[in-house]
Amino acid sequence: MNDAGNSSETENINVFLIDDHQLIREVIGRLIEKTAGLTFCGAAASAAEALEKLPLCQPKPDVALVDLSLGQTNGMTLIRLLSQLQPDLRILVISSHEESRFAPLALAAGAHGYLMKKDGIDLGIAVHEVYNGRIYLSHSMQAWHNKHNNNDQPTS
Repeated sequence: MNDAGNSSETENINVFLIDDHQLIREVIGRLIEKTAGLTFCGAAASAAEALEKLPLCQPKPDVALVDLSLGQTNGMTLIRLLSQLQPDLRILVISSHEESRFAPLALAAGAHGYLMKKDGIDLGIAVHEVYNGRIYLSHSMQAWHNKHNNNDQPTS
C-alpha cells in the first residue's frame, strides 16, 4: 500500500470497516494495519452493529469503509444514516458492485468515495483522499463526477 502524498502522511487515520463477510473484514483489517498512517479501529458485520459500535468506538473513527451489500439493510441506507448521525465521519464505499451504476447513488447518499474491491490495492490512497476532504473515484468515474460537480476534483 502506498500513502497519498499529502499532509496526512504524519497523521494517523482511524478506519472502521462495515462488511457482512467475515473473511473480507479480516483481510481488509490486516491491509489497514499494514498501511502506514492507518489504524484499524473496529469492524461491524451489519448496519445495526455499525450503528451500535461506531459511537462507542475508541479511538474515534475518521473513515468508515462501507460495503453496499449488508444482508437485510442496504448500504445506501446506512450511508444516509451515518451522514446524518456522524457528519464528521468520512465514508468510503468498498464494493464489488459496478462503480458506474452505484458510485453516483453512493455519493448522493453521502459517501465521499467509491472503491471497487477488485481495485483494493488502492485502499490506502483512497482512505487518505477521503480523509483529506477529497472525493475518491476511479479514473473512469472522474469525468462523470467532474461533469456533475465542478467543485471537487476527484483523484485516484
